[in-house]
Amino acid sequence: MLPQVHSVGDMIVKPGFTLGPRVLGDYELVYFPSANGTTYTFKDQIYTLDKPSLLFTKPGEEHTYYFDRGGPVRHLYVHFEMNELMASDSSYETWLDHPVLLPLRKGSLVPVLFSQMLQIAHQQPRSWQRRIGVVLLAILEEWGDSADLLQYEQHPDIPSPIQKAISHMESRLHLPITIESIAEITGWTHEHFTRKFHKIYGITPKKALLERRIRRAEQLLITEDWTVKRVAYESGFGDEHHFSKMFKQLRGMPATVFRERYADPYLRNTATVEGLHLPYPINTSVFVSD
Repeated sequence: MLPQVHSVGDMIVKPGFTLGPRVLGDYELVYFPSANGTTYTFKDQIYTLDKPSLLFTKPGEEHTYYFDRGGPVRHLYVHFEMNELMASDSSYETWLDHPVLLPLRKGSLVPVLFSQMLQIAHQQPRSWQRRIGVVLLAILEEWGDSADLLQYEQHPDIPSPIQKAISHMESRLHLPITIESIAEITGWTHEHFTRKFHKIYGITPKKALLERRIRRAEQLLITEDWTVKRVAYESGFGDEHHFSKMFKQLRGMPATVFRERYADPYLRNTATVEGLHLPYPINTSVFVSD
């Protein structure tokens, strides 16, 4: 099941422009690639975009954008529905509880994925609407992971050793780390670390590490033209056979089928572009579906 994309766009607005107050009938995710003085108001809260960020707006929420008066502001956006997606998997409903404004972490795949989505929308290759849905799902997964990690880091009830373990895990998904090595940096025994982790998150650290490695593998299968063996190693699996077994068990299909179904040359061969030398015209919006 994929989110249904309504429209995508990449815009540069004049300094001081005000958009709103307005209420949307669908979900909106907006990527601001650079820090600026734009503010976003929602429920008497004021959010300042002083870092590259993602802004998430739900249907029926009144909000206003006050764009930076000091210069033009570029932003990329997507409007979509995901009710069927949430109905098919209730775990996606947790996204609705994530922060409205999420600063992007270093190394985030969001810039590349947004660029891919806009390129597909303008070139409109075979099955382009479905492919845009695939890329948007990857963006939402990346956003969800970043929001989860941000909450792990900021939640006052999570012990500092657990926070350190999560950060250590996230930064080394491409390495063959073990739960024992992660437990070591907490200063706890493996057994005590596992019990504390499970009590806080409801799953074992082994399962959490495996799920994050599989998500990394999904992104690599879509964005890189690598062999499955290399994807396995770059996702922290020391054995291609074990990776293939775990991927099929958790995703219901072999990694090769996942790539054939969801990846294509547009996704695998695009890359981030400096400045505004983009593979699609700026300041255009593409209608994808009703």
